[in-house]
Amino acid sequence: MNEMECPLCLPDRHTLEETDQFRVVADHHPLTEGHLLIVPKEHISCAGAFPEGLRGEFLSLYRTCMERLRRIYGTSVATFEHGNVAQTVFHSHTHLLPFSDDLQNIKEADEALAPIDGLEDLKRMFATEGQYLFVANADAQFVLQTQNIIKAIFRIRFSKALGVPERGEWRAMHQDAALMATAEKEIALLKEKWKS
Repeated sequence: MNEMECPLCLPDRHTLEETDQFRVVADHHPLTEGHLLIVPKEHISCAGAFPEGLRGEFLSLYRTCMERLRRIYGTSVATFEHGNVAQTVFHSHTHLLPFSDDLQNIKEADEALAPIDGLEDLKRMFATEGQYLFVANADAQFVLQTQNIIKAIFRIRFSKALGVPERGEWRAMHQDAALMATAEKEIALLKEKWKS
């Protein structure tokens, strides 16, 4: 997919806020109310590929969005990025969503969540390995170590942990009129809460 075909390169009708280099948008296929994306305006594959000038702005926006979601929904917030390996849209988009469950519940028994120190580790992993699967909450950041990499792995895992497995595959969700009607209501609620 090139930049001309990339849906994340275009202005978005569900934009919650913008900075010079990023958009915060409501996920069009939310796993739960409050699910949003941080998307760079520049076509970049993943957060590990962010140039120096983008990282600082991203980290500030990331922290602000995590805290804002926590305040709005009164619960913990989880975040994930498929890091260029399990993406379905090849433009960096970091997911944030209300999630109070233990992150250990999104991994399989033969997988591990390896702690990392932050975005610098993602940059190093991307430079040396070309991929990573990033997941975090307010307390810790991890990369998922697995041999079973599938597209949208975290969407699928979080949807199951949230009890809504029908939302895991966004393309299938898009074809379900009832699910999309619910999604539109959740997006409208998030937009309203984000304003206040």
